Parts: sequence; structure tokens; C-alpha cells
Amino acid sequence: MMGEVSKFEKRLDGRAFDEFRPVDIHFGKEWGSCQVSFGETKVLAKATCDVQLPKATRPNEGLLHLNVELSPMAAAHFETGPQSELGVHLNRLLEKFFKESRCVDLESLCIVAEEKVWNVRVDINVLNSDGNLVGCCSAAALAALMHFRRPDFTLSGEQVIIHSPSEKDPLPISLHHHPVAIAFAVFNNGERVMVDPTNAEERVSQAQLVLAVNTYRELCGLHLGGSALAAPDIILQCAHRSGGFSVMLIDKIKEALEADLKARSEGPVAGLTNCINLMRILSSSQDRNTFFIKGSGRPRPTKMDVEETIEDSHEDSDDDVRIISVGKQSAELLPSRGKFSKDELKPWEPSGKLGNSWVVIDQDDDSAKEDEKVNDNGNENVNDSDDDIEVVKEVTLQDRIVANINLDGDSEEEDTTTLKSSDLDKA
Repeated sequence: MMGEVSKFEKRLDGRAFDEFRPVDIHFGKEWGSCQVSFGETKVLAKATCDVQLPKATRPNEGLLHLNVELSPMAAAHFETGPQSELGVHLNRLLEKFFKESRCVDLESLCIVAEEKVWNVRVDINVLNSDGNLVGCCSAAALAALMHFRRPDFTLSGEQVIIHSPSEKDPLPISLHHHPVAIAFAVFNNGERVMVDPTNAEERVSQAQLVLAVNTYRELCGLHLGGSALAAPDIILQCAHRSGGFSVMLIDKIKEALEADLKARSEGPVAGLTNCINLMRILSSSQDRNTFFIKGSGRPRPTKMDVEETIEDSHEDSDDDVRIISVGKQSAELLPSRGKFSKDELKPWEPSGKLGNSWVVIDQDDDSAKEDEKVNDNGNENVNDSDDDIEVVKEVTLQDRIVANINLDGDSEEEDTTTLKSSDLDKA
């Protein structure tokens, strides 16, 4: 289990089994907009509100809606259109963790009972998917709710006056507690449990355990999916460790909130422009998975520059390679010991004026077409092969006509011709 792991057992990215990836939280210029990153998993959340009618069963409570969008920008297998099974699964988990745990004070969102309430909506867009989507989405939704400010209003008789931010300062949303989801990946029937799994770890794991825990170490939700039968002691151990992870994440969110409020008091904020790096290629856009091992001597790249030669670190193996630039935005992976001429290192160019095109040629069809020959009348195909074919009788369209029916007569009754079996035999 996680407590019995030796120091030599590491994950692919060099982390320990109970170690989180780097967590980055950035807030935008508008209230309720934020971006949360768990390593290469990046999520953008935006909280908004409007005035709607309350539910008939709860006339004095506001409304809360959470929606997760999975776009093809996040991963190659995500598709546009109706929500996939993963999207529905994420929406249900977030609703269970936030709505059923009653973390938002919905009664404070009431304007006029049975008439007008605030409808708070949190839209979550996945920018890049690299595992632990439910944990990153829950942290982004919580950060957006904690950062959001709703407009202030005044009741004048039966009239409701909603003030703009220039007239009155907006008010924050009241939260009873702060739940956040902690995801675990289970391996070897519970012998190995890893927190904050990556996409590669999730795909090979036997089960996924998700626990929603707040700062009071209260369990707000639990989900166990997969084929492994987890023992009760494993679930208890994960629940005990998830309390510390939830406190760590919520402390990071509060620190980011304090830094944002301080920056707003000093002057205009930059928003999300500081966390955008145009020279960085996301992991889902690469053709292959890349792992950065701690202590391997290879620095983590921060900028791509294919115009210059990138020297790879020497490893204790016979197949040392190096990356050599052969043209603009093109490179070759070649052995470091070999010598190559300039002609061999020319950049790749498409063949033909129209570039590459897939042409599927079936040799059986071509041979069959060459052997087939059609006669002049176009009624029958004759195959000039070694097999002898004897033509018994040629049947034309005129031979198949038994009788002509004249429909041009003045009478309304039409002539009827009865066909006998003997007529069919003659045909």
C-alpha cells in the first residue's frame, strides 16, 4: 500500500505514490473566472448568475447548476456534439459533491420567495486532459465559486432593483464548507494505490476511487469504479489520506484568492494572460507520450526552438541518439556516432504537386478486369480464360414480351390478357 512503498519504487514521472502533481491556480479579470492546472491537466471555470423562478418544491432557495464541456482541444478522442459518457459522469459527480453536500447556501440566493431567486451556473471547460479530470474540475468549480461575486439588489415595494458594480460592490456567495475531489488509481487488487493519477495510469489501472472531502475532513461523496474489489481497509486508508490532500488544495486556493484580492486593490489585474504560454505544446497534441523522470539529468523543456540543434543527454546505453535540425520546423532523430551527408539530411517534401494521397490498388480486381471482355451488344460478359463456356441461348428483351396491351381506347375498361403456363414455357 502507499505507506509501505520503498524509496526505489517511483512512478513514470518520478513522483511517489502519495505525491500530487504541481498545482497552479490563476484568476481572470472578471469575478468567478479561473484556471486550475494539475500538472498537464488544465481546466477553465467560469461562474455566472441570473434571475429565475425558483422550484415549486423549494420556493425560498436559489439554483445551482454545474456543466462540464469536453472539447476536441483537450484530447484527440473527445468529440463535439452530445455529451459523452465521460462528460455525463463528471457532471453527476460534481453535482453529488457540491449540490447534495449542500456546500452552497442556497437560501442566501433568494430575492423574493416564490418569485425571484439567483441562478448560479458554473461552466467548466477542459483545456487539456492528462488524468484526474474530476479532481481538477472540482478544484476549478470550488475556486470559481469562492472567487465569484453576485450583484447587489434593493427591494422597493414589489420592484427589484439590481445594482451594477459601479453603483454597489458585488457580494460573495456564502459557502458552508469547501469540498474537493481526491482521485486514486488502484493497481494489483489494492496492493498499490496512487493519488492524482495521470492519463496513462488511469488507462492501465484496475479501479478508480474518488473521495470528496472538505477542510473539516468530512466525507462529502464517494465513487468507486472499475473491476477491482477494494478492501475496506484500503478505502479507509485513502479516506484518511484524502483529508490532508484536501486541506493542501484548499489552502492553495485561499492563497491564490488572497494574492488576487491584493493585486486588485493595488491596480488593474492582468487576468489569465500570465498563465498562457504560446511556445508550449500541450501533451495531448503530441504524437507520443513523453515522461520526464526525476534525476535523469534531462531538464524539463520550457521553450521549443527547432531551428537550433538540441543535444540529448547521454545515457548508459549503446543507442545514443541526437536530434538534428534539417529544415524549418523539421528535425531528424539520428544516432550520435554516425556521420551523414547534407543530401541525406534534406527535409521531407511531399511527392507530386498535390501532395500525398492514399491510393488503394486491389490486384485481384485489376486481374479480373483484364480477363473480362464484354461483347458488342453489351448483353453478356464472356471470359477468355482456359475454361470452355458454351452459349446455349441468347434471350433478348423482345423475346420476353408476351403481349402488348393497348390503353389508348375510348372505353374505360382496359383489355386484360391472361398468361398461361404454356406461354411462359415458350418464352
